Amino acid sequence: YAERNYTSSVEIFNNYDQKKVDRFMEYEDAIDRMEDRLGNYLPQLSDKDISENDSRRVTQYLHLISEFERIGDYSMNIVELAAQMRDKKASFSSVATEELNIAFSAVQEIIGLARQAYETNDLEQTERIEPLEQTIDDIIENLKDKHIERLKNGLCSVYAGVTFLDLMTNVERISDHCSNIGTYIMVYNHTSGDDINRHEYISALHHGGTENYNLLREEYKKKYLEKLNG
Repeated sequence: YAERNYTSSVEIFNNYDQKKVDRFMEYEDAIDRMEDRLGNYLPQLSDKDISENDSRRVTQYLHLISEFERIGDYSMNIVELAAQMRDKKASFSSVATEELNIAFSAVQEIIGLARQAYETNDLEQTERIEPLEQTIDDIIENLKDKHIERLKNGLCSVYAGVTFLDLMTNVERISDHCSNIGTYIMVYNHTSGDDINRHEYISALHHGGTENYNLLREEYKKKYLEKLNG
């Protein structure tokens, strides 16, 4: 549902359609209900006589549920920004729209990776998340710089400019939550749990990383950043 709602939020932003908004809201309500039910049920399992491994699994699920729910919340913010733009009859330039859609596409990919990692516990898929998250950070910084230049040159209204920055904040947060999902899966499923700290794991990757991490960083730079600067 979280992945589907993100896809819908981008479609709504690019082409506002009230029917799509109504459908989006139905899925968002479903996400909230599932989060509430699972959030109430899973802690009850911890009170039972379960193995250490099962206890770790419960903790993992509680974290993951929260992360996916937050992705849904930020997708909701994108829909709300789309509605505000429509009400104000504001719009972005074709260049800004094209740039935004590069960021939207990168975030669509990282959500898909997070979902696949969650569903399969596939180490190969999980390892792709953090390099893409870092690339998305680069994309957003790049877009902000380009946006500021448009504002300076009077190519963008102040209102559209503020909305652009709000969009960047929301897509960056979605990417961050996908990163959290990836690191939770890495820690809980591919280590003993005590062998690695999430923050230490991310910090180690960002300061040199592994050979595979660096290769994936280059792959995503070519896929998205070169397109942005092409």
